[in-house]
Amino acid sequence: MLNSIFRKLISLFIIVLLIISLGIPVFATGDDSGDVEYNFAPDRVVVRLAGGTGIQMFSAASFSISSSGIPDLGIAFTESRLLNPSSNTDVVIENNNIFSPFSTTIDSGFNNLYVLTLKETGYDVVLDTVAKLNDNPLVAHAEPDYYYTLFRQPNDPQYINQWALQNINAPQAWDITTGNRSVLVGVIDTGIDGTHPDLVNNIWRNPNVANCCNRVNDIHGFNFSGYGNNSVPVGGTPTDLDGHGTHVAGIIGAQGNNGIGVTGINWNVSLVWLGVDASGDSLSGSAIIDAINYATLHKIPILNASWGGTGDSAALYQTIQAYPGLFVTAAGNGIVISGVNVGQNNDTTNPHIYPASFNLPNIITVAATTNANVRAGFSNFGATSVHIAAPGQNILSTYANSQYRNLNGTSMATPYVAGVAALMLSINPTLNATALRSNILTTARRVNSLNGVVSSGGILNASAAVQSVFSATPTGQFVTRLYTTALGRSPDTNGFITWTNSLMTGRNTGASVAGGFFFSTEFINRNLTNDAFVDTLYSVMLNRSPDAIGRAHWLSQLNSWVPREIVFQGFANSPEFNSLCTQYGIIAGSYTAPSNANTFYRATRADVEPFVTRLYTQALGRNPDSYGLESWIDRLINGMSGTTVAHGFVFSVEMNNKNLSNEAFVEMLYQTLLGRKYDDYGRTAWVSRLVNGMTREQVFYGFANSPEFGQICINHWIRR
Repeated sequence: MLNSIFRKLISLFIIVLLIISLGIPVFATGDDSGDVEYNFAPDRVVVRLAGGTGIQMFSAASFSISSSGIPDLGIAFTESRLLNPSSNTDVVIENNNIFSPFSTTIDSGFNNLYVLTLKETGYDVVLDTVAKLNDNPLVAHAEPDYYYTLFRQPNDPQYINQWALQNINAPQAWDITTGNRSVLVGVIDTGIDGTHPDLVNNIWRNPNVANCCNRVNDIHGFNFSGYGNNSVPVGGTPTDLDGHGTHVAGIIGAQGNNGIGVTGINWNVSLVWLGVDASGDSLSGSAIIDAINYATLHKIPILNASWGGTGDSAALYQTIQAYPGLFVTAAGNGIVISGVNVGQNNDTTNPHIYPASFNLPNIITVAATTNANVRAGFSNFGATSVHIAAPGQNILSTYANSQYRNLNGTSMATPYVAGVAALMLSINPTLNATALRSNILTTARRVNSLNGVVSSGGILNASAAVQSVFSATPTGQFVTRLYTTALGRSPDTNGFITWTNSLMTGRNTGASVAGGFFFSTEFINRNLTNDAFVDTLYSVMLNRSPDAIGRAHWLSQLNSWVPREIVFQGFANSPEFNSLCTQYGIIAGSYTAPSNANTFYRATRADVEPFVTRLYTQALGRNPDSYGLESWIDRLINGMSGTTVAHGFVFSVEMNNKNLSNEAFVEMLYQTLLGRKYDDYGRTAWVSRLVNGMTREQVFYGFANSPEFGQICINHWIRR
């Protein structure tokens, strides 16, 4: 395997690429503590042929890939693709040899760049292959086939002015999800500009128009404000004569990455128009209640309420209580003193602000913060009644009449929380209001300035909230088991997201990802016993404790020196693992142990030298000579069995010339093969057998086939 220096060089190369790429991250980076978070394909290498005379030799004029004097680089592969073909059609070679005959000439101007699909796969195989190729003078450079991806930074031109999204770690959340239009968020507000270019594609369309709730023409939601005057309800295209609701809607779900204006927390979502504004800033309580009931009937799981008042309405309380979804509301903007809004303590100040002060388990009340992570001066607060803070000052978002504006207020902070809840539902649509609320509050980013200001003591953390849901998915739990049970440590964030995403998207299979963990250097360095290895396979791959028969079978295989890769293959290709992967929503795939499987667990000199030394000192009665010691060590490392090596000593000419008595021969076998002094009963029994006609070779194999000698071979990582 490559030494740690080469691995660090690979990591350094990745870092340089990141800097050159202006912050574009590698897809699958991990922390430096392990070797699992590989950021390259497990079955491919990229090779550039050497320059100078080499380029001339391989030029279009003189080079067609053939056997005419071109050395074989010795890399077995199943496919080789030229990355700089002379035509528009990729050139593919099907063979097992890097320079198999093929007729297409190469454009030397691009330095003869190939990608090879290796015959044997695995991350260590790739790194070993790269090292081998880089030692060959015909190769200018070889490297793994790295994965790259963008951070989820949208191309919306005014995104750079949306400081709040960075503040709540939205870009990190977008590495996991950017939302889904199957998630509905109701905006109880002044309306929504349904023709705004940054919102039009994220406006909900009712699949059951006129089939619910006695509404007329509720295509995109409804404007409930007309009920206060007994007028005909207004339906059709969403409108917003004020702009407040459109601003709120844009924070939740302005379409992201569309090259227009701003981006919302959700790039994709369904915004439900629940207009309740009849005249100016006056919101009718009955219209609000009507809107909430409409949301209940239409199973809208999240409602945003960026408004409030001092009316302690029992009807409103009971309506929100009956609503099964998450109700996100604003803490309020305090009172005006000398023309300035001054935030009040909602816990103690009377009258209280409602619905912010309703003590209900499905409500989250939100305070506003500045870009300095302190409470905005206008924002209400409360160590009990206000739950979390979010950015609410100088917030850029969509506005009525296809405009964009900066606004201040807890009204602006509230939709950030509603938007993150929608992101969470895009991962797991079964989450209820209790789960959403709990995850949002427990993952808040703690800030000293908010201690005693909001109950969570922190600011909304989109990344942590989304990851908490991600981790709880069956796929996330599978990846977590790989870390905690196989590697014995907690997942690092980048690695966890990378592996889980790759499984969810089908880019990797369950078998291939698990194989990457089980045969990583980090796992191998744990030096698990065979018993622990089998137990770990049951726990990780099958998510259960081992059954006695199955455990005994696999231990028997391992104790007979069946390679661990073969045993892993049995688990990875089992119907039980396949069934579990179906439940996880991932592709199970299959695993084929490499032909050199035993090299993953090949014994080292440190493992076998004590075994050979004991053969010299106990069987031959002398210290090993250097040539003999090195020769036997090399044979054991390369697969010769412990029984064969021990037989060579016990029945050597040197040993035969010692003319041992039966008693001395048996005592020597105890010391040589079992590494201990004889017990009286065993010594007597074996000597008796020799006296009664059993040959010394038969007695030798009696010792060699014993469980005790088998365990000694296991301890030295050699075949019995």
